[in-house]
Amino acid sequence: MSLFPSAMTKKLTVDGTEYNLDVHQYTKAARIRGQKSFELVSDLMDNHRKSKKKGKKQAHILKYDNLTDEEKVEQIHKCYKEALEYVKSEMESELKKR
Repeated sequence: MSLFPSAMTKKLTVDGTEYNLDVHQYTKAARIRGQKSFELVSDLMDNHRKSKKKGKKQAHILKYDNLTDEEKVEQIHKCYKEALEYVKSEMESELKKR
């Protein structure tokens, strides 16, 4: 399993309907996905750092550094999946207009 996100596909499935993205939609979707992926992965790692700095044990905060490499990859992939779902929600109305 690769740690890097896959390339944005030129199709999005929203509510069971598959949409072919035009060039502008593809660019927008890829930008949104990249930004959201970065934000989510950064938060995953920063939450650990912030909780460590505060000196508090917070059960709801994932201890990223304590995870195995496989678990880290899994958590990062969850961030990528969440970012793609975010793209779908952000672009849903635009796609349904067509």
